[in-house]
Amino acid sequence: MAALELALKGSKYVLFDVQLANDGAAVVIKDSTTGRTTEKDMNVAQTSSAELAKLNFKGGGGTVPLLKDMMDECRKKGAKVVLQVQENSQALLTEISDYVRKYDLYSSVVVTSYTATVPFFMKRHDPKMLTGLIFLHGVSMALTIAFLFDFFLFIPIAYRISKSDFQRLSYNRFGTMADFIRSHPGSLFYKFLAQIIDDSMQFLVGTFLLPRFVGSDVIFLGQNDVSVNFVKEAKSRKMMVVALDADSKTAQEWLRDVAEIPYFTRNLKDMSGARYTGHGEQN
Repeated sequence: MAALELALKGSKYVLFDVQLANDGAAVVIKDSTTGRTTEKDMNVAQTSSAELAKLNFKGGGGTVPLLKDMMDECRKKGAKVVLQVQENSQALLTEISDYVRKYDLYSSVVVTSYTATVPFFMKRHDPKMLTGLIFLHGVSMALTIAFLFDFFLFIPIAYRISKSDFQRLSYNRFGTMADFIRSHPGSLFYKFLAQIIDDSMQFLVGTFLLPRFVGSDVIFLGQNDVSVNFVKEAKSRKMMVVALDADSKTAQEWLRDVAEIPYFTRNLKDMSGARYTGHGEQN
């Protein structure tokens, strides 16, 4: 909550991660476990919201807040909120949409994810909700491709690749190929799989087929993946592009003055961004 207050001092835009505790309450925390950010390591999905609320964050105090409490604070201050949902959970999507509907916050809240099924099912649950798709780490793209192969072609690719393989990927033109060459040298299967993933995602993103298919209103990119032409193409399709992790002043100035798009930064100490700035709250 302290990070939220700090972020709102410099911007009206915030981004935070939402998960479900084991009692069905939505809580705001980035990781699936609490060891990195709090004094005790617990699995969020296997812990009650009351137990999570007792944990103190390392280094600065504060506890794991409920989504409702964070949203209440944002609503009071007129903040625009991006909710990052890691997994497609009907209960979580319902809680979010119920809150948005209750306070008529449809223009102030965006639900986004690395996983394409989240915006897809959010739109079908409530068509008025604004949704986004994150193209920042290759894990989302690899899982999307694997899902398409599993679902449409009945090829069980998803079961032949470990979770760590997905997590090491990065979104760039040949990111999957480069990573698989390092992690699986000499493997012909991984070489051709990487080529399929790289080419497919380049096509799906560049042509906006995947964002349009899932009903995404916003496309979130890593700052290094933003191009002026891509921004123009997105605008022509009535989609917004937002940059993530724009922590350097040089990157922020380029995004603001050249690309002319909003961005989120983890650097809350320098809140000098101008009119297009959105600062991310990460707890």
